Amino acid sequence: MNIVPSRLQQLLTTICDVVDAFLAVVLVQIGGDKMQVITVAGPMAAPGLENAQLDLSVSGALAGALREASTQLIESALSQSLMPEAHDLLRDKETYTLVLPFQTAAKLRAAIVLESPKRVVLDAKLVRTLKSFTDIAATMIEDEATSYRPGAPATGKPRKTTWTSGERSAIIGESPVWRDVIEKVGLVAPTTTPVLIIGETGSGKEQVAKAIHEMSDRSHQPFVAVNCSVLVPELALSELFGHEKGAFTGADRRRLGRFELAEKGTIFLDEIGELPAVAQAQLLRVLQEWTFERVGGTEKISADVRLVAATHRNLVQLMEERLFRDDLYYRLNVFPIHVPPLRERLGDIPLLARYITDRLRMRFRSPDLGISEDAVDAMTHYHWPGNVRELCNVLERGAILSGGAEIKTNHLQLTIEPRGAETAVARGKPDADTAVPTGYLLPESLTRMERAMALEIFSALNDAGNRISGPKGAAALLGVPPSTLQSTIKRLGLRP
Repeated sequence: MNIVPSRLQQLLTTICDVVDAFLAVVLVQIGGDKMQVITVAGPMAAPGLENAQLDLSVSGALAGALREASTQLIESALSQSLMPEAHDLLRDKETYTLVLPFQTAAKLRAAIVLESPKRVVLDAKLVRTLKSFTDIAATMIEDEATSYRPGAPATGKPRKTTWTSGERSAIIGESPVWRDVIEKVGLVAPTTTPVLIIGETGSGKEQVAKAIHEMSDRSHQPFVAVNCSVLVPELALSELFGHEKGAFTGADRRRLGRFELAEKGTIFLDEIGELPAVAQAQLLRVLQEWTFERVGGTEKISADVRLVAATHRNLVQLMEERLFRDDLYYRLNVFPIHVPPLRERLGDIPLLARYITDRLRMRFRSPDLGISEDAVDAMTHYHWPGNVRELCNVLERGAILSGGAEIKTNHLQLTIEPRGAETAVARGKPDADTAVPTGYLLPESLTRMERAMALEIFSALNDAGNRISGPKGAAALLGVPPSTLQSTIKRLGLRP
């Protein structure tokens, strides 16, 4: 339904996964004793449920539970109450309906109602989790109150949202491996537990981190992202924890660090495997005591933040090589979430492609922009070394090449390989034509594109005798500034 932000529907999908429900709806009061469905989710979500209304003055278990406004589990079919045509489908099936009433800050009555084939055990832990979900839903509805209230006049103003097309697309999917990710996000979001997100470059790690933030009670507080791979060791502590005036040459004023900027919100440490050693020690202290000091200061500052970290590297291997602290790893690895590469969830591509195309249609103001079935099918046969990020770029290029019309296969400009026939380089095992020069190590965590780049760098370093700078250095051979080559080597984790 276009009157409801997609993240509310995503919230329902997560709740369905948590309680094993096959149908979930959000109902809001539209006047008197009537409530109306504003969004639906789950395998049994059907067009007949959209905008369905329920009269609370009539008899019935569901109406009674909603009138009482208390969390209840009833032996009654939600779908039959709202959609009579579901009666025959569920006639011989035992179903249970979970009613979760709540109010927004503006006292608008609402409820999340779920239907499940199982009798849900409402223990204290589940009740707390469900309460966090209704709190999030209340906030979402309050934020978009004008758009949510059925019959409310249109303002003509675009609705503000924190999701860009690329960010939102990264959390869309129905494949089993992706549903597992979403389920974990839903479980951990209401807590304060540190989260470690592991996945290839471009697979959507930062977007998963944002989903955790958006589905937490910190969603209205800052989300501060830090790319650890660009932190200079000498300034890493200042960047993360701030510094006092006079702490070092050039510190002419007090500066707040990223942890203070993220106060009461979420700090996202991307590429945590690249964090300098001195900062690793300080981060460990924060995770142990939840306090820190600015560089050059003595005041202990409390850290009221949610910590989410991410990496595309093998942290266990880095620990063995003494490049990453094992005590920090165990503090971070309390709740790991593995983000699968796009090639492992090719079944999600049709949904992703159409969603991204819809966003591009609005962005480019091209009402005729669409995507052909052949183009979608072709994308399901591609290996996607750049993952969701590459998918977004390919579709944006296709939208431009199509002239704002239908994106066809030729607009995608993909080199299609038979499924399962990825190259040796894509599998992390160079073949005879792409062998790694003797004495160089190719990290297994690199994507195919990154491996190709690494091989070019290794070849240049080998020819230049491992010199980066100078007229005969590797940078000159590659035609790039030495600083660019050095930062690329660091980013890819290359070592001769």
